[in-house]
Amino acid sequence: MKVSSKGHYGLLALAELANHYRLQRAVQLKEIAEHQGIPEQYLGQIMALLKRGELVHGARGPTGGYTLARAPESITVKEVLQVIRDNKWPIQATIEFEYPVPAGSDRMTELKKCIDYCRAALA
Repeated sequence: MKVSSKGHYGLLALAELANHYRLQRAVQLKEIAEHQGIPEQYLGQIMALLKRGELVHGARGPTGGYTLARAPESITVKEVLQVIRDNKWPIQATIEFEYPVPAGSDRMTELKKCIDYCRAALA
């Protein structure tokens, strides 16, 4: 399974938003970029795709930023990769990829493991 840098960064951005989900606080693009080490302009393009795919909500203004459109546990890695895929990677790879969450596991821990997997795949 190959994951593009766009897919990797999209997963990192959603992980950041998931960390703020229970606080019900919008996270600004600049903050996500700094915390996750993602170029801000590139992240802006990715967030536009995620917004179009209805995975995040965005609000403008001084208290604006991004929030998850629904609970983190209802968003799958497969769905994220399908929303932000580009023509560089075969669609088959994103359709067949699913990261199973073992029963009784903490979803945030599993998401972090998945992100580590994606980082290793891109190295």
